Amino acid sequence: MEQTKLQTLVDILLNSDSKELYIESEFEKIRIIRSYNEPSKPSKPKPVSMVKIIDEAIKEPVLTTNEIKSSLVGVFHFNKVYAIGDKIMVGERIGYVESLKIRNDVISDFSGDVCEIPAKEGETVEYGQVLMVVK
Repeated sequence: MEQTKLQTLVDILLNSDSKELYIESEFEKIRIIRSYNEPSKPSKPKPVSMVKIIDEAIKEPVLTTNEIKSSLVGVFHFNKVYAIGDKIMVGERIGYVESLKIRNDVISDFSGDVCEIPAKEGETVEYGQVLMVVK
């Protein structure tokens, strides 16, 4: 979550009498609890409009992307031809990195749609270089 959105949620909580703010969406869960050392006083919490919270905090959809990276230095080869929008499954072998005549499989830890393919077939890759981005 972006710093400005998080600050907006904290400000909403601080400007209310509530002690806790909880928001759950398809992409994230947020729970903010206010704690302070002052004597407890019986008071009714002011209702906070969920419409206001959603309007202020979630103005743009949150898209989660995951990067499949090279685990070593070598020459990268794809297992098949991938295009933007192709489906990738967890455990799918997308290719291999050849180093010292040894092939080391590159296996996806993520499921989703391919949204970017920065690596090229047969190019030399570095350790940690992004080979494919999945959302």
